[in-house]
Amino acid sequence: DFSKEKFTHGLIAGVTGSGKSVMLRNFIYSLAYTCSPKENTFLVLNPKNISFDGIEDLPHVQYFYTQASVEETVNSLYELTIKRNEGKELLPNVYVFADEVASFSKEAKGKLKTIAEMGRALNIHLLLATQKPTANSIPTDLKSQMTFTLTGMVSNKQDAFYVNGVKDSGAENLTGNGLFIFNAPGYNNVLVQALMSEGEDKEIQTLIIEKWGIEKYNEGLLNTQSIITAPEYITDRIDWVDTLNVEMTIKQVQDSHFLYYAKQLNRETATKVLQWVSAK
Repeated sequence: DFSKEKFTHGLIAGVTGSGKSVMLRNFIYSLAYTCSPKENTFLVLNPKNISFDGIEDLPHVQYFYTQASVEETVNSLYELTIKRNEGKELLPNVYVFADEVASFSKEAKGKLKTIAEMGRALNIHLLLATQKPTANSIPTDLKSQMTFTLTGMVSNKQDAFYVNGVKDSGAENLTGNGLFIFNAPGYNNVLVQALMSEGEDKEIQTLIIEKWGIEKYNEGLLNTQSIITAPEYITDRIDWVDTLNVEMTIKQVQDSHFLYYAKQLNRETATKVLQWVSAK
């Protein structure tokens, strides 16, 4: 429950094979199934674009999978945090799931620290993941804002201690495969297991979409000039969207650097999209 003071922000750490991405997806799916997308939006930042197939289909999720879009999203989230702090609008709840945080720029990490510091009172919550739990990768002032930690298989005692602050927690002896040591106020060295078997993602995603539908309610939340949604003739084709399960978002058109996600795009609609992008 991220609304509780002891669980406002979290850090997941572990080397390749620890199950770090699986644990991150466990959180995303659990929250997505229990929380309405109308009042809860997830910003999934994944600059390496791995281990999250289909996540962008969930109605809660805005998915950013290039370094440029990740950095821009952090900037926009920082602006949203400042704006919320000056006003009274605290919805929707914002959950930021960031993988490979070590690859973020120094500036982005600095802004994440401010977001974490202010966000706990503004319904903005961070869950950060890294395979490099060192001061060079996760600055101490950012790590100090994390109210709970999940330490998976790490390289040595020093890395484990940097994550959870517990001497001899034993995380360096974990075998990977989703085993983590959980630490938070009142919880010391609790062994937990990330649960998900091979191929289970699609089944879980289907259950979530069946429960909530595919409409994304908060795409304009960040309100950046470089994120432009597709024209109405796409988003209004509910029958077509239901049939093909397509979401289209054009990003950073001004810089002639745009990304879009599409599945089974038919020729007629693809032509319209390309015409629209060219006009922009």
